[in-house]
Amino acid sequence: DKSAAGTIALPEAKIYFEVTPANQHVLIGICDADTVDVFSTFANPDDVYVYYGNTGNKGSGGSYAAYGATFTTEVIGVAFDGATGTLTFYKSNVSQGTAFTGLTGNYLPFIAFFSTGASVLNFGATAFTYTPPTGFKALCTANLPAPGAGSTPLTSPSFTGNANADGPFVWLGWTPDTSGTSTINGNTITWGTHARATAGGFKVITSSSSYNSTGTNTISIDVLTKSEGGAFGGAGVDQARAR
Repeated sequence: DKSAAGTIALPEAKIYFEVTPANQHVLIGICDADTVDVFSTFANPDDVYVYYGNTGNKGSGGSYAAYGATFTTEVIGVAFDGATGTLTFYKSNVSQGTAFTGLTGNYLPFIAFFSTGASVLNFGATAFTYTPPTGFKALCTANLPAPGAGSTPLTSPSFTGNANADGPFVWLGWTPDTSGTSTINGNTITWGTHARATAGGFKVITSSSSYNSTGTNTISIDVLTKSEGGAFGGAGVDQARAR
């Protein structure tokens, strides 16, 4: 059993992407960016995933319910409205109806597969098989809300550590500037040693109590401005969303 997640979090906007499964036994949807380790493969999608499965069921938080048609290798469209937390799936361009609404949190695209073959995820790098629903756009940096002025540094967020080398993913709504000076608990971050920068946040990769103590860890992160290519800020750039 294997799964994979994207590294660009879904913004508070209307985003669309497509998945073409290699065969059956697949789950398609979004996952909790604050929980999932985007740098490793993982299984057991019950607790942190929201998805549409090949059996036609939908699932969230370990609960399952009948939803849409079964599928094998048909193109599955995923439409997420981040402003309302509404998630809708399409099978071969036919809406299966609203799967979930009122979803809150920080989400990444994801797929879990339980058989061989190479499924294809298209975030807009090539032409979509089907035209996205009205108002929905591809998941790419050009379609993410742009950050405002005065974005460097972020000083107020904090996160809950676990004292483990497999530390938490911290969503900032901005991309860290690895050439700048960023700190955790007042200690300078060496990127690649203490944390890995991602689009929209960073992943803690050390068990050192200086950078990943159990409990609250304070951070000051230099982030890329729009002119530096840092167009990753979420709508409103709510710094309190960093955990």
